Amino acid sequence: WKVEDKEWGSAMDGITFRLALSALVQLEQSQHQHVNWRPQVLILYRIQKDRQGISSHEGNLRFASQLRKGRGFCMVACVLESQERDEQAQLQAAREKQVIKDIMVNEGIEGFAEVVIAPSMAEGANYIIQLTGIGGLVPNTVLVDWPEESEDDMFLDFVKILGFASTAEKAVLAVKGLKDMSLEDVKGEQSTIDVWWMIHDGGFLILLSWLLTQHRNWRQSQIRVFTLAENVSEDRAKAAGEVLSRTLRERRLFDVDVEVILADDAMIEPYTYDWTLRVEGRHHFLSSRGQKTAEAIPWEIDDLFVVDELTATTEARPPQNSTRSICSVGSGAAAEPPGGLVLVSDCREEPFDECRRGHVMRKPNESLPSLGQRLPMPSHDFTNLESCTRLNQVVLSRSSEAELVVLNLPQQWGTEAPQARAFMAYCNALTAGLKRVVFVHSSGHEVFDLSN
Repeated sequence: WKVEDKEWGSAMDGITFRLALSALVQLEQSQHQHVNWRPQVLILYRIQKDRQGISSHEGNLRFASQLRKGRGFCMVACVLESQERDEQAQLQAAREKQVIKDIMVNEGIEGFAEVVIAPSMAEGANYIIQLTGIGGLVPNTVLVDWPEESEDDMFLDFVKILGFASTAEKAVLAVKGLKDMSLEDVKGEQSTIDVWWMIHDGGFLILLSWLLTQHRNWRQSQIRVFTLAENVSEDRAKAAGEVLSRTLRERRLFDVDVEVILADDAMIEPYTYDWTLRVEGRHHFLSSRGQKTAEAIPWEIDDLFVVDELTATTEARPPQNSTRSICSVGSGAAAEPPGGLVLVSDCREEPFDECRRGHVMRKPNESLPSLGQRLPMPSHDFTNLESCTRLNQVVLSRSSEAELVVLNLPQQWGTEAPQARAFMAYCNALTAGLKRVVFVHSSGHEVFDLSN
């Protein structure tokens, strides 16, 4: 006689399941203890029914794979636009999912793939952003394509996705020019990644650029940082630039050229109107984690000037050591070579008034909203693009040949069609003439502790 074959699975399957379940539970419980942000990226894009999406798959996944030195994971979610969830749509979704998995294997991307059938991109994205992830494996960053077509429906869907991501407290990376981006060529020594730091998210912009340079395609590229400030003198601006250059050198990231550009309030108004709430929310988050010390990399532009004031106070005392000791790394060498170049450019049309203090646009006697309150949307929605065009000329004169420009993404101004249209017109006018742009908007919950 013969014993009947049993298909109960192997003991290793059970052990693997229990280990994975235990790890997910522990990871979720320890999420608040993470001392360094890691890119847990949700790649979000659309394909239309009865159309092959291989080119969309490859472009999005290959760019995301260049951030994998951050040791995070990737979740690829594709929205298949279809009014009916019929058998044909489900078969196409299954085919697209397999294509995604094959590309992930070829690119060495660790993560998961899913294809969602929905009537519109915005509706599908809303469900994906809310429901993607399990336990501690929840995406903290949404990567999306910048709409290339000038259609109101595309703009409205995109702005709604930004709102969904912001509500879910996720960072956003919006890549403009991805279709024209060569993702396989190794960039030469003359190539640059230009970081344009507009008031917010400085540390996040710089860390993302640094992660890219860890990939072989960008390893030879040089990072340049341009930061805008208003209502400061040229001397203080230069000192702030030196603070940033010295901080990055001390953190052993890179020697970087820094240019501080003095601008009028109107040139960066979309980046400053919500400054108060963003700073207050950031400080509230850090205090909830028990972090009371200064951040490893300056986050807001004002952080540079605060450090500059402290440095000025310290330097007023008799120096005990040469300033070159700041550059030492404890290897026994006397000092490192001087860091990157620090420049100051004055692009203001209005004369600087020494009586005006502060670095953000703030009206006298303006009552500041408390945390949790929404800041009233500006009545004009920044539809006057004259100041935006001026800022674009400043950016274009420095970064027209850059391989990649990393730039702050302003907070969206609303989800109605006129507001979405005005928002997209502003962003497109700001980046007109640039080859490739990565718009970045942080959640305010990213933590960087680079101390060694």
